[in-house]
Amino acid sequence: MGLLSHLTHPKGKIWISLDKATFQEGEPVVGKVNIQAEEYIQSKGVKVEARVVESWNEMVWVTLPNNQRIQENQRRTNNLYQRDVQVAGPTDFGKGPAQTFP
Repeated sequence: MGLLSHLTHPKGKIWISLDKATFQEGEPVVGKVNIQAEEYIQSKGVKVEARVVESWNEMVWVTLPNNQRIQENQRRTNNLYQRDVQVAGPTDFGKGPAQTFP
């Protein structure tokens, strides 16, 4: 093990399997978190961070320094949903089959 080996990222895969492809507004999103390690990983926990961000372009009137008004295309965003869910506490992962957390 080299001097700077602790600075490299652990090798493995993480993916989320949802119970269905689409969800209605207000409906709970249900699925599983799958983790497959290719080396030993000591974890402080597993957390899923979900974000839904709406973004669009909008024409707005802008006043220039010479008092001339022009229309300008501006990018707008709106955070519709944000939630962090702790899936598992401190866990050790090792090489082998994927571990699944509801």
